[in-house]
Amino acid sequence: MKAAFALLADDLTHNSVRKLVWRMFQQHGISLTTSRLPCHVSLKQPFDIPEVEMLEDYMAELAGSLSPVDIVLTEMQLIEVPGTEEASGILWLHAERSPKLGDLHDRINNELELRFGNTAADFDGPDYQFHMTLAIGRPFEAYENAYQNFAGTFTRTRFQARSLALFAYDHKNGAETEYISYKIVPIGE
Repeated sequence: MKAAFALLADDLTHNSVRKLVWRMFQQHGISLTTSRLPCHVSLKQPFDIPEVEMLEDYMAELAGSLSPVDIVLTEMQLIEVPGTEEASGILWLHAERSPKLGDLHDRINNELELRFGNTAADFDGPDYQFHMTLAIGRPFEAYENAYQNFAGTFTRTRFQARSLALFAYDHKNGAETEYISYKIVPIGE
């Protein structure tokens, strides 16, 4: 089992981003799989944990200690991830790294390790790229076409994240797409 922490977008940002993803899906056939989760900026990439319930007390403490977080989405980016048979594309909105976001990412990594042992995850650390994933999948050409057609339509967006989410992933049965928004709590309460 894996878990991840994220800051949720406000409703206005969520709705405009999902409208963009829907248009890219209709015109280019990109995957909607990641749209099953609410729009978010990840703070901690998925990490191994025996039971997601173990994280609920920590999540409550973390959320209670935070104040709302300003997020700036600067541009759409396309990342190519090589696959075994064909390349996969990731479309995301780059989130500007602020001192508050960087410190929060480091804090979560450090506190989780102290409480639960090794919770290292791919891509975490000082070079972590904050982002809001739009879509991920194959074939790469569909993502490249969507990027070329829609990157110029995205305008810099600022919102205030007021909710913290805990996502749970269960890959034990080989199903790479089995995940949910396990819990959402308001920040600062």
